[in-house]
Amino acid sequence: MFQRFAEWLALTKTEQNIILFLSVAFMVGITVKLFKPSKSTSDSYNYSRSDSIFTALSSVPDDSLKELRTTKRTKQFEVGGININTATQEELESLPGIGATLARRIIEYRETSGSIRNVEELHNVKGISKKKLEKLKPYIRVQ
Repeated sequence: MFQRFAEWLALTKTEQNIILFLSVAFMVGITVKLFKPSKSTSDSYNYSRSDSIFTALSSVPDDSLKELRTTKRTKQFEVGGININTATQEELESLPGIGATLARRIIEYRETSGSIRNVEELHNVKGISKKKLEKLKPYIRVQ
């Protein structure tokens, strides 16, 4: 039957082999799909924990969340800035754009070169670009 169909369509031997291969592959795929066990619904993800966290956070007004996120920084900056020569690592980390690594580098620079004489001297610390220094200037001072 396949041979008659192939003659009617005027298929070459290569085209016949390709159609035969695709047909067999399709049949194997159908067979695997039928006999492969399906996943049970017990393996699905339980969203109840995520939903409860979302619900809890949704009930808090946006203004209070903003206050919680910025409390650490605003308290220190109201005083007039952080003295870069006496600041601890925690105080340096509270500055915008300064993480643990950069805070350690500032302290190491301060210890090796002596006290920092002006704010622009922070350019010598690896990781502090001109742009980052401009963001830091309102929050730091040198004494």
